[in-house]
Amino acid sequence: MKKKMLCMVLALLLLPLAAVAEGAENGSFWVRDNYRWEHNMEDIQTLGDAIYLLADNALYRRLPGEAEPVEVLSDLLTDVYVDESDEADKDKPNLSRLFVMDGCLYGFGPMSGQLYRLTDKVGSIALEYIKTIDMSFAKEGDYYFPDCIAMDGTLYLKNVNGENGAIVGLPLTEGEQRSEFEGPASYVPPVCYKDGLLLFSVPCDYEGEGGPVGAQIITLDPKTGESSLLYQTDAMEYSMQLSYDETNDLLYYSSEYAVYRLNLKEGAPQVCAYLPDSIYDGGLMLLSNGTLVIRCYSAVYLRNPALDSISTLFIANEYGSNAHVSVVRDHPEMNIALSNLDLGDLQKLTSTLISGDQQVDVMRINPTYQPVDRLIDKGYLLELNAYPEIMAIAEKMDPRFLAPFQRDGKLYAIPMRVSAQNFTVNMNTWTEMLGLTKEELPVSMEELLDFIQNFSYDYGDMDSVKLTDSWDLRSELLQQMLYMEQALQTRDGVEQLSFNTPRMQTLLQKLDEIDFSELSLVELLGESATDDEYDDFYSNNFVFSLYSSSTPQSMGEDNVDQPLLLRMDEDSDPIIFTDLEALCISARSTQSDQAAVYITSYLNNIDADSTAITLFPDRNESVEDPSFDQTLKDQQEYLAKREAALTAATEENKAEIQDEIKWIKEWLANAETNRYLVTAEQIAAYRQQIAPYLYPVGKSLFSGSDDGASSIRTLLEQYSKKAIDTAAFLKELDNRVRLMTLENQ
Repeated sequence: MKKKMLCMVLALLLLPLAAVAEGAENGSFWVRDNYRWEHNMEDIQTLGDAIYLLADNALYRRLPGEAEPVEVLSDLLTDVYVDESDEADKDKPNLSRLFVMDGCLYGFGPMSGQLYRLTDKVGSIALEYIKTIDMSFAKEGDYYFPDCIAMDGTLYLKNVNGENGAIVGLPLTEGEQRSEFEGPASYVPPVCYKDGLLLFSVPCDYEGEGGPVGAQIITLDPKTGESSLLYQTDAMEYSMQLSYDETNDLLYYSSEYAVYRLNLKEGAPQVCAYLPDSIYDGGLMLLSNGTLVIRCYSAVYLRNPALDSISTLFIANEYGSNAHVSVVRDHPEMNIALSNLDLGDLQKLTSTLISGDQQVDVMRINPTYQPVDRLIDKGYLLELNAYPEIMAIAEKMDPRFLAPFQRDGKLYAIPMRVSAQNFTVNMNTWTEMLGLTKEELPVSMEELLDFIQNFSYDYGDMDSVKLTDSWDLRSELLQQMLYMEQALQTRDGVEQLSFNTPRMQTLLQKLDEIDFSELSLVELLGESATDDEYDDFYSNNFVFSLYSSSTPQSMGEDNVDQPLLLRMDEDSDPIIFTDLEALCISARSTQSDQAAVYITSYLNNIDADSTAITLFPDRNESVEDPSFDQTLKDQQEYLAKREAALTAATEENKAEIQDEIKWIKEWLANAETNRYLVTAEQIAAYRQQIAPYLYPVGKSLFSGSDDGASSIRTLLEQYSKKAIDTAAFLKELDNRVRLMTLENQ
């Protein structure tokens, strides 16, 4: 009997939450595709069990069970700025913000001041003009209102421009005056709370002693301007989004990649949803059926806060790339979420993997910065050979990029991004301004240093030409030489890396002989330079760039900046230090099969115009821009619109419209040149000029958060400031490299 009574009590306690969650959904819509959005969304709002979206000069609505929102109201203007010369647009409602008041949906234009009712109280579309609010104060001052809410007959807008974070109250009844008072120092839009209060989140305080304090949730009385602390969180999120469920007195807030539900009477927040991407400002809402509506940067996601039994696949060190978003889109059956697990600290990482305190299934790792070798050797990564779908992709890859992740024929991670940075030369500056030929370009690091040493003498009187835009040229040259030397020795199979070699001694001697006082930005201007001085410097024509990406798109004779391939000496081939990222599965994952599906789908969606070309030698065909046809159609329609506007334009507006028409016609005349993201000719040039010299070395000696890398960076800084000489530097560098090698064994 007691047991039965206890069950009844628990059922009553859980009834509100169960009622809220009944009928709630999981899913997504309007998912970003290849870094492009099909709809240009201005705002999103919920009312009852419907989701409303302002986008593409229309109002859309999604009801429960529908795959995609449906257009319910057209002929709107959802752009903040309207060209007054477009006669056809003058009478259209100009709305860019949505809010709910008295059970109806409203639209408001912060620039136009127009206020419309969009639905009636039963949810039927009923467009009705209400009034135009005088917004001249916003146009004249430093105001920007990304969101608005209504409460007790007043429309509240949070200004995110300026320093005071003003809250502006616009009365919706006649006769009352606009109010304005200083709000909390937060860029996060407020939400309505109970008892006539607004709810804000205030970011962490990073200035206090003892480290950052968790974000605060505060209430604010818009009539008095008084605020008080409602709840102190442990979250370190800078912009925490809020949503309040008044019916059940539940507060929802986001922190990083999770949404928490807080019963204010109990004061114990619980995770109720995990997110596959970062949340957008003002992007957390709730439907009457309990569904969480979450606007992220990649899509609008629906989450059922009661389904905490769903297995979640956690991805660490991923930041919402196109490939990741594509996996989320293509596999709605998988509950995919991002993890904030830090992969830089080996001790913390391995401790987390062993303890299971923080779940992680798939990791995006970078051997340049993270201890991938040690993770493999210590058994923390799962062998991928057991997954034929992954190995079928690996078999088509260039073996050079698999090697850092292999042990005894077994693969523990698979590359998904390749980045190669090398020197480039601006051929316009080189040939037309310096009067040099392509044959006179330096082909070795020694020749480049000779050119740099003589540059001020040979070309110093040319005011509009600078050697490079590098901040600290000496330090950057030193680092590039060390990267290249490490790559060269690793490629040649040298067992113990050593920098104290005749080759490095010769190069560093030449480096020491260069006077950088007129070559480095830090020497020419320093950190106290004004913006105008920086602008003046960057208006020059530069000969070299030290950190340019070598991609297939960068190839071709038409490109002004051409790769400058350098050898370390006359006896070696050119080499380009190459940075890799790869996907791997934690050996402690309980969802390894789902993790393998994620990795396979991810690899099938990597950038076809760059990384895929480098990784897969058989990708040699031109890559068409998937949005080209739509862009062409948009430009043609816009041309017709501007030509119509020209006939009705005043004399003072005609010149501007004519210039715009001219630009569109020029684009259309050359439209075919924009059809391809990268051409077969560019790929062929890349295969010949760049690809053969790419070489990944794994862990960089100078990158990462471990003590060894930190000590070497300190040594580099001492040498760059000439606190130690070349001989002492090379000797000590070798000592620290040997110590790091022993520690890693």
